[in-house]
Amino acid sequence: MFSILRRKYHTVRRILSNNGLDGLTKAVITELFPSLAMKLVQKPKLNFNSQPPEKTSLFDNALVSIVIPVFNNIEITLQCINSIEQANNSIPYKIIVVDDFSTDNSYAVLDKIANIDVIKNDTNLGFIQSCNAAFNEINTTYTLILNNDTYVLDHWLDTLVSTFSKHSNVGLVGSKLIYPNGLLQEAGGLIWNDASGHNFGKGLNPEHPNFNYLRDVSYCSGACILLETSLLKSVNGFDTRFIPAYYEDTDLAFQVRAKGKRVLYQPQSIVVHHEGVSNGTSTDSGIKKYQLDNQIKFFEKWKQTLSNYPISTPDPTLNELHPNAKGHILVISSRIPDATKDSGSFRMNYMLKILLQLGYSVSFLPDNMNGLGSAADELRFMGIKVICAPFFTPKDYIRCHANEYDFIFLSHNDVAQRNLKYLLKYAPNKCRIFDTVDLAHIRLDREAKLINSNTLSNKAELIKNQEISIINSCQHTIVVSQYEKEYLEKLLPSANIHIISNIHTIIRTKTEYSKRNNLLFIGGFGHPPNIDAVNFLAHTIMPKIIEDNPEILLYVVGSETPKEIKQLETENIKIMGYVKDLEPLLNKCLLSVAPLRFGAGVKGKINLSMSRGLPVVATTIAAEGMGLLNGHDVLIADSPEEFAAHITTLHKNKELWEIISNNSYKNIESNFSIECAKNNIEQLLAEVGT
Repeated sequence: MFSILRRKYHTVRRILSNNGLDGLTKAVITELFPSLAMKLVQKPKLNFNSQPPEKTSLFDNALVSIVIPVFNNIEITLQCINSIEQANNSIPYKIIVVDDFSTDNSYAVLDKIANIDVIKNDTNLGFIQSCNAAFNEINTTYTLILNNDTYVLDHWLDTLVSTFSKHSNVGLVGSKLIYPNGLLQEAGGLIWNDASGHNFGKGLNPEHPNFNYLRDVSYCSGACILLETSLLKSVNGFDTRFIPAYYEDTDLAFQVRAKGKRVLYQPQSIVVHHEGVSNGTSTDSGIKKYQLDNQIKFFEKWKQTLSNYPISTPDPTLNELHPNAKGHILVISSRIPDATKDSGSFRMNYMLKILLQLGYSVSFLPDNMNGLGSAADELRFMGIKVICAPFFTPKDYIRCHANEYDFIFLSHNDVAQRNLKYLLKYAPNKCRIFDTVDLAHIRLDREAKLINSNTLSNKAELIKNQEISIINSCQHTIVVSQYEKEYLEKLLPSANIHIISNIHTIIRTKTEYSKRNNLLFIGGFGHPPNIDAVNFLAHTIMPKIIEDNPEILLYVVGSETPKEIKQLETENIKIMGYVKDLEPLLNKCLLSVAPLRFGAGVKGKINLSMSRGLPVVATTIAAEGMGLLNGHDVLIADSPEEFAAHITTLHKNKELWEIISNNSYKNIESNFSIECAKNNIEQLLAEVGT
């Protein structure tokens, strides 16, 4: 995968070298991102019946009303409508076309098309009054304003609507606008303190990381914006002082913010816009000349608000893109976190969400530079910039941009080791925070002692020295348990050590004891302790359990399952591999087992099980650093015989099972809840900022 990304990266550099910045044209997009290019060059085919069929339930049960004001240019309008109907979307909608007294045959053609309403103006009212007239007729939850000189791509509407449900306090959402040649037209708009505007990213590559994450913006172009209808009506639609057009969309965004709502740019909604088809692009004549007049009107209306906006600049920085952020944070980790695959990713995802909730802007740099896939898109949807190939290497990004950030998080010792040299060279004065995740040298030392390996012991000592060096090179260090904090404080008394442990939400399961059965092991097999634990479980513990309960099943769940684990499958052991949704297993199993014989940090498999009230039988090392008490919120055993006996006991003792289940919830709430993590992160950043 990285080789593919590297080739794309070098392709960009080659084209830039040969053609300069102007070389980033449609040809570049076509070579680097062919699937997007094909969507752009293949315009929707016009396909309308001469006689309209009956309106569909999709129209009758619409959630969104799509308002398209038109004046002439029927061919363009038909292309827009056809693209809406052909795009792959699940949100029910209806189309309302406002024919603003067209002088061609627009109304006659539009009136024959099924599943659209056509409002015909008796005189030419202009864009603002045409839209406002349509707003009065809308009773759907959402209203979408769409220019007729656009065509939309798959999921454009789904992603706009889902932004409202997945983010808080949303008022207005706008799409990524792309020119027909494949270049970016706008990734949200910026307004400066003199009321002049800037289409962020205009003429650049739409796939660049700067333009591909959800972001609060000054405004979004009215070519495609979505609002809740109730909010739109509460501000009385577009302000008529801007008749006939221009700045009405900017003003609407400012009105939305004045109501305490957010204005967001949603890059996963992509719309191609033929800018200037209706009104041209020159401000010297036609309706376009009102752009300059309305800038003055807009400034007079909002001059007090604009006094807090930045001064105009041709090259916006992070601070100008996020003017209200508490600070700007760069997180450097091994790869994009996928919360469905491992405990570390689960924790990282929550930490990133908390940083956003606390008001920070966040960028994420995966050390492998792979920004592809749904997990990366999830970060972008959260509002996190993903730094990736082919646009950057870690060194290049740190060299060019690290000084734009206030804090830099380094996650995992190997990642920190590789990137610290760049940070110390190019951004030596920036605050560096080392997130150990777990202390790798402790885990390796324990494994070395378990298998009596001098080679592994020497490696543990090497890693220990590396981790000490990293801690000494960073102003602050994060560990996941009190045990590791006390250990490091003895080893390095001058270090600033903080605890941010695993993070979980409690979901109280409804399946009662009598309806549960069988055992569950959770753990990704990219982590060596889990391979050893399952072998230990299968070869030495399960035979003892089967003697007492021959029908029992053990479900083994984990990504990157190696052949040696797959070969352990028997009638009593089911190797499930990667399971995206663990809830069904957590709801039907009686126990979770964690027979780890070495490791470090806090074990997500135990946290996750306890957060669902599923009792856990664990070894001492597995239960380490979690504040667990044997017989109270967990059963602890290290020998195969005692481990098997605990499992058998819980299979037969409903009262003990329920005690441990209830106390599991309490432990998570007290030590591993989102609120606990939020408080700890807030305290860390408060200390860092002093």
